[in-house]
Amino acid sequence: MLHAPVLFRPYATGFAVLLGLLATWTLAAEATRPSLGYFPANAVEAKATAQENSSAAAAAWFGWPRGDLWADYAVTANAGSIGAATANSPIRVDNHANEVAETAATLAPSDARSWLLLAVNAQAASNDAKTTALLKMSYYTSPYSDGLFPLRLQTATRSQSISDEELASFVEYELGVVIGQKPGLRRSVGLAYRSASPAGRRFFESAIAKLDPNFLNELKWVRP
Repeated sequence: MLHAPVLFRPYATGFAVLLGLLATWTLAAEATRPSLGYFPANAVEAKATAQENSSAAAAAWFGWPRGDLWADYAVTANAGSIGAATANSPIRVDNHANEVAETAATLAPSDARSWLLLAVNAQAASNDAKTTALLKMSYYTSPYSDGLFPLRLQTATRSQSISDEELASFVEYELGVVIGQKPGLRRSVGLAYRSASPAGRRFFESAIAKLDPNFLNELKWVRP
């Protein structure tokens, strides 16, 4: 009869091999993963983020199915759209970048970044209903975010999406946090107001009148 240690040895060896493979998988992804901020705040940051696209793509494929790596990849792939949006320039729909964001949203549905990227692309395709639904998903997964605030505010107020009562309540909450507690982000409000649709401007004027009438007076000097 075989002793227990002899019987146990193949299982221990197999377990050690499995651990080694898992360690290699994790290290390969982390070694390739670029050092990125959470989300670009402007066109300059977006341009720098775009330069990390190849590294982020490699990390995402090495680390499949890690959703956090795919969310990073989605941000780099869609950096051109982020930069154009924050600069109030036309956004070119990139089907590949949108597919990366869709994969990221599937693998990491709790990451608000992917939903926001999909909303930006839906807006670029002039699909207001889809934009609204995707923006809501971004807010469901992260009701407030310093990093996402500028682009979320701008995306929500550039079209008729802001006419949706539920979405408007989410945006108003985030706007209230910024006006009351985050003076450094107030510039983003002015930029969004400048590019807002007529419905967006009505939203701004109604919401900010309740939050800070003096700030509203400043905004009214902003020209589209």
